[in-house]
Amino acid sequence: MYPTKKDPAYGVFIKNICSGLTNQGCSVKLITIYGRPGNYLLKLVKYVILYLKILFINFKDYDFVYLSYPSHTYIPCLFRRIETNKVIVRLHGTDLIPVSKSTLSKFMQKVVFKCVQRARLIVVPSTYFKNILIDLLNKSNIHLESSKIFINPSGGVNHEILYPVRSDAHDFQIGYIGRFDKTKGTRVLLRAIKHLEFPYKLIMVGDGPEKKYIINYIKSNNLSEKIILYKEQPQEILGQFYNLFSVFVFPTLRKQESLGNVAIEALSCGVPVIGSNIAAVKDYIKEDYNGYLFEPDNSAKLSERLNMFYNLPREKKNQLKDNARRSVVKYSSQKVSLDFYNKLQEISIANDRM
Repeated sequence: MYPTKKDPAYGVFIKNICSGLTNQGCSVKLITIYGRPGNYLLKLVKYVILYLKILFINFKDYDFVYLSYPSHTYIPCLFRRIETNKVIVRLHGTDLIPVSKSTLSKFMQKVVFKCVQRARLIVVPSTYFKNILIDLLNKSNIHLESSKIFINPSGGVNHEILYPVRSDAHDFQIGYIGRFDKTKGTRVLLRAIKHLEFPYKLIMVGDGPEKKYIINYIKSNNLSEKIILYKEQPQEILGQFYNLFSVFVFPTLRKQESLGNVAIEALSCGVPVIGSNIAAVKDYIKEDYNGYLFEPDNSAKLSERLNMFYNLPREKKNQLKDNARRSVVKYSSQKVSLDFYNKLQEISIANDRM
């Protein structure tokens, strides 16, 4: 997955990881699917092409073979001979926590475990996901040295384009940026705003299968002056949207939320976040410091949090904003990419000694 002009948000973290390595002086050969695959037939064609490229590339020409989403990308590698000291695998949400219990999902998880056992380094985006990996491996009686697991947030956050811009705007604007999907909690958010006790606007930026539902919801509830929709935006201009928000809502329902880049991007722009108390979200949203947590899939609790936040004194809100930016310094894309580069250098030196 990789963003395109048509799908600017799709796989943008993959682009950021590649850009980070390139900026550190690495030469990167990219084999990927550009943009959303589309219908099932087109998706099948794109995956066949992807797998053929993986099957016929000469891995001996490269110092490392880096696999993202191994549940999909490692399948053709099962038919290849690859030096184990070259394999770097980066795990994402559905790699470890499938969205279904189908036979295919079980097969893909076995593929992931096979890849993990063969890898020189396993990269995960958060402490939460590292713990998930260790727990699953233990349950499967698979031993893995903890030194092989490396926490590295997916591409980090570019502080040069995602930074606070103070505004004199007095309107209270609630923000949501991300996929319009049930599992992302968009319906929870829509239900929550029905019980708000103050004047507001809700700005939603994105696209997805729930878009028609959201449009119909707006029409049937006469909310066209309250809810404003924007299509997916390139990351380069997302800072302009984040800085419109008084607060950012991240209502995800997904246990597969291995990081949650958009919430971290909002914090980078000095916007407090009200997020679901689930998965990796609770690793970086600190109660009453840079935002607030609420029970997942509980629109009433989300309403309570929003009403409470609105009524906070200005001094407290400014404190939360300052803390928001401060809390994500460690997620700087420059730091994240340098840490990853240094880790690869460490492995490369060790490989040369073998």
